[in-house]
Amino acid sequence: MSEYVQTWRKKIRIKILHDIAQRELKSGQEPFQVYEKLEKEMKNRWNLVLCTRKQYLEEINRSLNQSIFGK
Repeated sequence: MSEYVQTWRKKIRIKILHDIAQRELKSGQEPFQVYEKLEKEMKNRWNLVLCTRKQYLEEINRSLNQSIFGK
């Protein structure tokens, strides 16, 4: 049962970060600035470790590429 909770939390966190990234990119921020902001958010909000932050950034990058190029 706890696996479902962890998966649910991960999906919500990625959705929040994805929304932040899209908003920042639309406002004209450079990608490296957006990733820096996402790093800060992950550290401050959830105190995520480096390997988890990297996994989240990879998933966000994939989903942003799909939303931009997949349409």
